[in-house]
Amino acid sequence: MLGTDPTARRRGAASLQLEWAVNMADTHGLICWVEASPEGIPLYEKFNFEVKDTVVMDLPGGGTYTHFCMLRNPETKESS
Repeated sequence: MLGTDPTARRRGAASLQLEWAVNMADTHGLICWVEASPEGIPLYEKFNFEVKDTVVMDLPGGGTYTHFCMLRNPETKESS
């Protein structure tokens, strides 16, 4: 799970963590999978994740919660 305290947002902490993770995945040829909130989609798209599915859940007491399943294939020097 990746989250940032609201008082520390927009300072690059999440991007730093994702950069480390995708570099490691690329080195080892691994696919990355995340489940993102609507607010998180732009961050993951910046690292070439693509939305593959949308999950909408009914909440107790009414309303819904939506999250997005995102996939990123490993990149090679030839594909980047």
